[in-house]
Amino acid sequence: MAWNKHETRIFKRPQAALGKDVRQCHPERSLDKVEQIIGEMKEGIRDKARFWIDLPIGKNGEKEKVMIEYYALRDKEGNFLGCLESSQNIASIQKLEGQKRLLD
Repeated sequence: MAWNKHETRIFKRPQAALGKDVRQCHPERSLDKVEQIIGEMKEGIRDKARFWIDLPIGKNGEKEKVMIEYYALRDKEGNFLGCLESSQNIASIQKLEGQKRLLD
């Protein structure tokens, strides 16, 4: 397990979490779902999972939409190697209108 820009992470993890089992890095209330997703990835049933939740991370604790994605990592033969978890505040993305072209 690793991360970048730890100081801006939505879900903070202590440095000691590196290399730990996934069961030691997720809250009890969501652990069964995380295990199910990873189990389905190991079985080859699923390659990704995407969901979103409202969290009080905005100014003055306002709720903002956070998208969480899990991606199965596989070798050339399709064997499961692990899982990448990504979380992103998408509040600003939800406000997009019109279009913005490459390099505009």
